[in-house]
Amino acid sequence: MKTLFFLITALSFKTAMAQEKGIPSCFQQKIAESKDYLGLYLAEIEGDTLYYLKTPPLPGADRINVAVFYDKDCNQANSSASGGITGSPKGYKPYKIIETFWEKEIFPMKSFSQKKQKFEYLSSYNLVSPFKFSDHQSFYFSFKDGLQLLDKGKVTKTYKIIPKKLVHYSPYSGNNEPTENIPANAWLFTYNEGYWLLVASDRGYFNLFETDKEGNRINNRAWISLAHLEK
Repeated sequence: MKTLFFLITALSFKTAMAQEKGIPSCFQQKIAESKDYLGLYLAEIEGDTLYYLKTPPLPGADRINVAVFYDKDCNQANSSASGGITGSPKGYKPYKIIETFWEKEIFPMKSFSQKKQKFEYLSSYNLVSPFKFSDHQSFYFSFKDGLQLLDKGKVTKTYKIIPKKLVHYSPYSGNNEPTENIPANAWLFTYNEGYWLLVASDRGYFNLFETDKEGNRINNRAWISLAHLEK
Protein backbone atom coordinates (compact mmCIF):
# COMPACT_ATOMS: atom_id res chain seq x y z
CA MET A 1 0.00 0.00 0.00
CA LYS A 2 2.85 2.39 0.88
CA THR A 3 4.55 1.64 -2.45
CA LEU A 4 1.30 2.31 -4.29
CA PHE A 5 0.92 5.62 -2.44
CA PHE A 6 4.41 6.74 -3.45
CA LEU A 7 3.78 5.75 -7.07
CA ILE A 8 0.53 7.71 -7.18
CA THR A 9 2.18 10.70 -5.46
CA ALA A 10 5.14 10.57 -7.83
CA LEU A 11 2.82 10.45 -10.85
CA SER A 12 0.79 13.41 -9.57
CA PHE A 13 3.95 15.38 -8.85
CA LYS A 14 5.39 14.70 -12.31
CA THR A 15 2.11 15.76 -13.90
CA ALA A 16 2.10 18.99 -11.90
CA MET A 17 5.68 19.74 -12.90
CA ALA A 18 5.37 18.63 -16.52
CA GLN A 19 5.16 22.20 -17.75
CA GLU A 20 8.20 23.33 -15.77
CA LYS A 21 11.48 23.38 -17.67
CA GLY A 22 14.89 22.34 -16.43
CA ILE A 23 13.84 19.81 -13.77
CA PRO A 24 15.40 16.39 -14.42
CA SER A 25 13.10 13.44 -13.78
CA CYS A 26 15.38 11.98 -11.10
CA PHE A 27 14.74 15.05 -8.90
CA GLN A 28 11.00 14.79 -9.50
CA GLN A 29 11.13 11.22 -8.25
CA LYS A 30 13.24 12.11 -5.19
CA ILE A 31 10.82 14.84 -4.13
CA ALA A 32 7.75 12.67 -4.72
CA GLU A 33 9.12 9.82 -2.61
CA SER A 34 10.22 11.80 0.46
CA LYS A 35 8.68 14.46 2.71
CA ASP A 36 12.10 15.63 3.89
CA TYR A 37 12.99 17.91 0.97
CA LEU A 38 12.22 21.63 1.30
CA GLY A 39 13.19 23.01 -2.09
CA LEU A 40 14.95 22.48 -5.41
CA TYR A 41 17.20 25.22 -6.77
CA LEU A 42 19.88 25.92 -9.34
CA ALA A 43 23.04 27.23 -7.69
CA GLU A 44 26.56 28.35 -8.44
CA ILE A 45 29.34 26.93 -6.25
CA GLU A 46 33.08 26.99 -6.89
CA GLY A 47 32.54 27.88 -10.54
CA ASP A 48 30.01 25.10 -11.23
CA THR A 49 26.26 25.37 -11.84
CA LEU A 50 24.54 22.55 -9.96
CA TYR A 51 21.19 21.52 -8.50
CA TYR A 52 20.63 22.11 -4.78
CA LEU A 53 18.05 19.88 -3.07
CA LYS A 54 17.39 21.52 0.29
CA THR A 55 16.88 19.49 3.48
CA PRO A 56 16.10 20.55 7.09
CA PRO A 57 18.96 21.56 9.43
CA LEU A 58 20.73 18.87 11.42
CA PRO A 59 19.52 18.34 15.03
CA GLY A 60 21.21 20.41 17.70
CA ALA A 61 21.43 23.96 18.99
CA ASP A 62 23.81 25.08 16.23
CA ARG A 63 21.21 24.40 13.50
CA ILE A 64 23.91 23.31 11.08
CA ASN A 65 22.66 22.79 7.54
CA VAL A 66 24.58 20.76 4.98
CA ALA A 67 23.70 21.85 1.46
CA VAL A 68 24.28 19.03 -1.04
CA PHE A 69 24.70 19.85 -4.72
CA TYR A 70 24.04 17.47 -7.63
CA ASP A 71 24.58 17.26 -11.36
CA LYS A 72 21.59 16.79 -13.70
CA ASP A 73 21.70 13.01 -13.15
CA CYS A 74 21.36 13.38 -9.36
CA ASN A 75 24.98 12.47 -8.69
CA GLN A 76 26.43 14.34 -5.72
CA ALA A 77 29.01 16.85 -6.93
CA ASN A 78 29.68 19.20 -3.98
CA SER A 79 28.50 20.26 -0.52
CA SER A 80 28.63 23.20 1.87
CA ALA A 81 27.95 23.43 5.61
CA SER A 82 26.27 26.57 6.96
CA GLY A 83 24.66 27.84 10.14
CA GLY A 84 26.19 27.68 13.59
CA ILE A 85 26.29 30.19 16.44
CA THR A 86 30.05 30.75 16.48
CA GLY A 87 30.68 31.53 12.82
CA SER A 88 30.84 29.48 9.65
CA PRO A 89 31.29 25.76 10.40
CA LYS A 90 33.98 23.52 8.96
CA GLY A 91 33.12 22.63 5.38
CA TYR A 92 31.52 25.97 4.53
CA LYS A 93 31.73 27.02 0.87
CA PRO A 94 29.99 30.13 -0.48
CA TYR A 95 27.27 29.52 -3.05
CA LYS A 96 24.62 31.55 -4.85
CA ILE A 97 21.05 30.53 -5.65
CA ILE A 98 20.22 31.59 -9.20
CA GLU A 99 16.84 29.92 -9.81
CA THR A 100 14.04 28.30 -7.81
CA PHE A 101 12.27 25.29 -9.34
CA TRP A 102 10.16 24.03 -6.45
CA GLU A 103 9.50 24.67 -2.76
CA LYS A 104 7.48 22.74 -0.22
CA GLU A 105 4.50 24.51 1.33
CA ILE A 106 5.60 25.44 4.84
CA PHE A 107 2.31 26.77 6.16
CA PRO A 108 -1.18 27.24 4.62
CA MET A 109 -0.97 31.04 4.45
CA LYS A 110 -4.55 31.38 3.17
CA SER A 111 -5.73 30.34 6.63
CA PHE A 112 -5.03 33.87 7.94
CA SER A 113 -8.02 35.09 5.94
CA GLN A 114 -10.21 32.37 7.43
CA LYS A 115 -9.50 32.26 11.19
CA LYS A 116 -7.36 33.68 13.97
CA GLN A 117 -3.87 32.30 14.38
CA LYS A 118 -2.15 32.46 17.76
CA PHE A 119 1.50 33.51 18.08
CA GLU A 120 4.10 34.24 20.71
CA TYR A 121 6.57 37.10 20.39
CA LEU A 122 10.13 35.73 20.68
CA SER A 123 12.55 38.54 19.87
CA SER A 124 13.34 41.46 17.59
CA TYR A 125 16.59 42.49 16.00
CA ASN A 126 17.58 45.97 14.86
CA LEU A 127 13.96 47.02 14.42
CA VAL A 128 11.72 49.62 16.09
CA SER A 129 8.30 48.03 15.82
CA PRO A 130 4.93 49.81 15.96
CA PHE A 131 3.57 46.62 17.55
CA LYS A 132 4.38 46.94 21.24
CA PHE A 133 5.11 43.39 22.34
CA SER A 134 6.24 42.52 25.84
CA ASP A 135 8.60 39.57 26.43
CA HIS A 136 7.05 36.33 25.16
CA GLN A 137 3.65 37.95 24.80
CA SER A 138 0.96 35.97 23.04
CA PHE A 139 -1.30 37.52 20.41
CA TYR A 140 -3.86 36.69 17.75
CA PHE A 141 -3.35 37.54 14.09
CA SER A 142 -6.04 37.53 11.43
CA PHE A 143 -7.16 39.82 8.63
CA LYS A 144 -10.65 40.12 10.04
CA ASP A 145 -9.73 41.16 13.58
CA GLY A 146 -6.14 42.41 13.13
CA LEU A 147 -3.22 41.87 15.49
CA GLN A 148 -4.62 41.47 19.02
CA LEU A 149 -2.28 41.51 22.01
CA LEU A 150 -3.24 39.16 24.84
CA ASP A 151 -2.81 39.29 28.61
CA LYS A 152 -3.99 36.26 30.56
CA GLY A 153 -6.10 35.24 27.58
CA LYS A 154 -7.85 38.60 27.18
CA VAL A 155 -7.38 41.03 24.30
CA THR A 156 -5.73 44.22 25.61
CA LYS A 157 -4.92 46.07 22.38
CA THR A 158 -5.83 45.68 18.72
CA TYR A 159 -3.83 46.87 15.71
CA LYS A 160 -6.06 47.14 12.64
CA ILE A 161 -4.27 45.80 9.57
CA ILE A 162 -5.16 45.68 5.89
CA PRO A 163 -4.17 42.58 3.88
CA LYS A 164 -2.66 43.29 0.45
CA LYS A 165 -1.67 39.99 -1.17
CA LEU A 166 -0.15 36.56 -0.79
CA VAL A 167 3.43 36.33 -2.06
CA HIS A 168 6.36 33.97 -2.14
CA TYR A 169 9.32 35.51 -0.34
CA SER A 170 12.87 34.31 -0.84
CA PRO A 171 16.07 35.80 0.64
CA TYR A 172 17.65 35.00 -2.72
CA SER A 173 15.17 36.67 -5.08
CA GLY A 174 12.80 38.77 -2.95
CA ASN A 175 9.06 38.67 -3.63
CA ASN A 176 7.41 36.79 -6.48
CA GLU A 177 3.92 35.72 -7.39
CA PRO A 178 3.14 32.21 -6.06
CA THR A 179 2.89 29.35 -8.56
CA GLU A 180 1.75 25.74 -8.37
CA ASN A 181 5.29 24.56 -7.57
CA ILE A 182 6.36 27.60 -5.54
CA PRO A 183 3.50 28.24 -3.08
CA ALA A 184 2.90 31.37 -1.03
CA ASN A 185 4.84 31.60 2.21
CA ALA A 186 4.09 35.22 3.17
CA TRP A 187 1.37 37.84 3.53
CA LEU A 188 1.96 41.46 2.62
CA PHE A 189 -0.17 43.81 4.76
CA THR A 190 -0.33 47.44 5.83
CA TYR A 191 -0.57 49.05 9.23
CA ASN A 192 -0.65 52.81 9.86
CA GLU A 193 0.66 53.61 6.35
CA GLY A 194 3.55 51.16 6.75
CA TYR A 195 3.99 47.89 4.87
CA TRP A 196 4.89 44.59 6.52
CA LEU A 197 5.57 41.02 5.46
CA LEU A 198 4.72 38.02 7.65
CA VAL A 199 6.86 35.12 6.45
CA ALA A 200 6.70 31.43 7.38
CA SER A 201 10.22 30.07 7.92
CA ASP A 202 11.30 26.54 7.05
CA ARG A 203 13.00 26.48 10.47
CA GLY A 204 9.67 26.29 12.26
CA TYR A 205 8.89 29.90 13.17
CA PHE A 206 7.67 33.12 11.51
CA ASN A 207 9.45 36.37 10.74
CA LEU A 208 7.90 39.81 10.50
CA PHE A 209 9.74 42.64 8.77
CA GLU A 210 9.12 46.02 7.22
CA THR A 211 8.87 46.48 3.44
CA ASP A 212 8.06 49.09 0.83
CA LYS A 213 4.63 49.10 -0.83
CA GLU A 214 5.78 46.46 -3.33
CA GLY A 215 6.82 44.12 -0.53
CA ASN A 216 10.57 44.65 -0.98
CA ARG A 217 12.41 44.31 2.31
CA ILE A 218 13.75 47.63 3.60
CA ASN A 219 16.49 46.28 5.88
CA ASN A 220 17.81 42.73 5.47
CA ARG A 221 19.22 42.81 8.99
CA ALA A 222 16.05 43.80 10.85
CA TRP A 223 13.22 41.47 11.84
CA ILE A 224 10.83 40.19 14.50
CA SER A 225 10.74 36.45 15.32
CA LEU A 226 7.46 34.78 16.24
CA ALA A 227 6.41 31.28 17.33
CA HIS A 228 3.16 29.88 15.97
CA LEU A 229 1.11 28.37 18.80
CA GLU A 230 -1.85 26.89 16.94
CA LYS A 231 -2.24 24.84 13.78
